[in-house]
Amino acid sequence: MTVAEAEVAVVIGRVTTGLTAANAHEYVLGITAVNDLSSPDRSVRDPRNFESKSGVGYTPLGPWIDTDLGLDDDVTLALRVEGQAVAETSAGRLPVSPRDCLAYVAGWTTLGPGDIVMLGAPFSAAPVRPGEVVEVLVNRPGFQHVVVTGRDAPPALIAAADLVSEVTQVKHQMEQGIRGQQGIEW
Repeated sequence: MTVAEAEVAVVIGRVTTGLTAANAHEYVLGITAVNDLSSPDRSVRDPRNFESKSGVGYTPLGPWIDTDLGLDDDVTLALRVEGQAVAETSAGRLPVSPRDCLAYVAGWTTLGPGDIVMLGAPFSAAPVRPGEVVEVLVNRPGFQHVVVTGRDAPPALIAAADLVSEVTQVKHQMEQGIRGQQGIEW
């Protein structure tokens, strides 16, 4: 099973030494959209969560960086599967503010220009099947960014999208009954 989530991500603009929640905006280059795809069933086999977040074509983001959006903007997000709205949410529904998220991350690691911090996907998860067309829409007044995942998207949608990607289901040796080696696979 694969799950899609409409998510916003912050693109860091400079080294985050000294970043706090109050001054976090000074370290941000801009905001971009993410289709945070995952396969939760794989986390049972990989407690490190690498497999569930690392399928072929997973996590398409961008390709733009919106430098007009700020950390305090309540960016609206929508997720559509096969043209049907399945989730509508906003950055304002995150359990922790973008400023606090950045301060938390910068408190235990130094980020640099171009680093990405995915902020989460409040109430936007939806199951998807291979071959389905998934749209992530990020809205701000007067403009909409669209990230599309799916080979068979209608031509008009592909033409309107900022980014079009494809997810391919890949076999895994564990699905064929071959157990991994401790320290490598589990």
